[in-house]
Amino acid sequence: MLIGITSATCQRNHKNAIQFASEIGIQFLQIYLGSEDLQEGDDYFLGISKLADRLKIGLITHISEDLNCKDLDEISRKHFLVLENQEKKIAVLHSNASLKENIIKTFNEKGITVYIENYHRGISKKSELLKHDEFVEFVIRSSDIYDVGAVVDFPRYFGDEDADSAKKIKGLIVKDLEEFQRVGVSVLFHTIGKKVFRQVEETGLFLGTAMI
Repeated sequence: MLIGITSATCQRNHKNAIQFASEIGIQFLQIYLGSEDLQEGDDYFLGISKLADRLKIGLITHISEDLNCKDLDEISRKHFLVLENQEKKIAVLHSNASLKENIIKTFNEKGITVYIENYHRGISKKSELLKHDEFVEFVIRSSDIYDVGAVVDFPRYFGDEDADSAKKIKGLIVKDLEEFQRVGVSVLFHTIGKKVFRQVEETGLFLGTAMI
């Protein structure tokens, strides 16, 4: 099992995050490529890829939330440049109403496996928890056609307004993992988070700690 962090640990300064991961012995990094990143030229993305390769840090990327009406082919190409030195190329995508199969298809055509996360931007955690069945069903249905994985973000199972017992939540997570295992879907875990880099340094807790 590999342990990783996200580039948000270093305020999304991707090269600093790669250096940080190397210094503390982390094995891979999840890089969020937002709209500002995607305005950059190829050298920007290749620089990230080459630094990670030199420091032997594995990379996965995180796709911007809303890709509708945008140049998916160009966006997926830039993700590929970041991932070009990775044996398995993975990009994480939030599960939400704007997620369309053509996004998965376009990234798959570039050789990138799309890992779909149980995260719905802009709704309450309670509503998000109620949507988790849709997330599981979408991943399983997509796996029949496309190269996909699942991101299980543990905190998303805990709704702010819910009084569910830990036992019930544990059962729900186990059930989901069993479903993914049944159809051969690989899983990436998101576990804990810290938003302030100083807290990361003081506590040793990493933003978006993930295990695969």
